[in-house]
Amino acid sequence: MTAKELFEEAQVFFIEGNIQDSIESFTKALDAGYDPFITHLSRGVAYLRTEATDKATDDFGKAVLLKIDNPRAYFYKGMAAMMSGKNEAAILDFNKAMDLKAGFSLALLARGTAYSLLNRIEEAAADIRKLVPQLDQNLQSFVDTYGLIKTEMWKVMAEVSGEVPKKAIEMTPEEIEKFKKFLGQKA
Repeated sequence: MTAKELFEEAQVFFIEGNIQDSIESFTKALDAGYDPFITHLSRGVAYLRTEATDKATDDFGKAVLLKIDNPRAYFYKGMAAMMSGKNEAAILDFNKAMDLKAGFSLALLARGTAYSLLNRIEEAAADIRKLVPQLDQNLQSFVDTYGLIKTEMWKVMAEVSGEVPKKAIEMTPEEIEKFKKFLGQKA
């Protein structure tokens, strides 16, 4: 098989949910000389699916070095960091992704989650506020894919809506209603 065929095989395995086979084929494609940036990025995503965050971080770090101006590489590196509990590092990566791509709503949502995990509720809520106008766009599949984000955003929403004793920040009832709808709860 050619390097390209190995990469395509890896993609098919990934789509079919055969993640371990996908990782093996991405590795073979890389060894055969396929584009190292896209291969490291793709294999890193596969590693994230298996929760092998150290291996994912390694691949995303290599992708960043290959294309320092690619926002997706920083975004996924941030996701791996957050999944590893390295939330400060994740925030830095999400910031870099947003610096490179204005309006990168998934990075904004992920950064809000990292802030929430650090119990920096005011900063998490500020990110939510920035997202409210964008909620009509399809972020739902991302939130469903990364359950951690949904859990942490509910924590933030409970605080800003006064459902928990400490109410650190203010949001309008309309903002709260719209974000709760987005998270799948009737307001």
